[in-house]
Amino acid sequence: MNAKDIPRLVSWISKNPHLPKQLPRKYRDNNPNETYQKTFFSIVPPRVLRGRITQAQEKSDPVISGQFWTPGTPQGKDAGALTDAERRRLLDLFESEKRRVQAVEKKRFQTLEKMRKQLEKPR
Repeated sequence: MNAKDIPRLVSWISKNPHLPKQLPRKYRDNNPNETYQKTFFSIVPPRVLRGRITQAQEKSDPVISGQFWTPGTPQGKDAGALTDAERRRLLDLFESEKRRVQAVEKKRFQTLEKMRKQLEKPR
């Protein structure tokens, strides 16, 4: 693999399922104050910039932290120095991906609920 094979941006979003405290320690919620987190790794040779968008609770405002690549500052920019337009673009991406996660979660729940009902039917 050489430098041209490395992607310029690697990112993902994750949702904390907030597992109950009754579960064994290794399965418990390790970050109860976080609901969603989107992580960005921007490859800017010879460095890698790491930025995050974190949302504590469903109705709270997301927090942007770390460093991000922008067209105007290819060497990277601290989250606090982002323009309103850059922040809005990142937040729009975050919200769009969050809706996709919610749709998948809803579909998975409906499937599990359907399976549960089938299993409960008398035979």
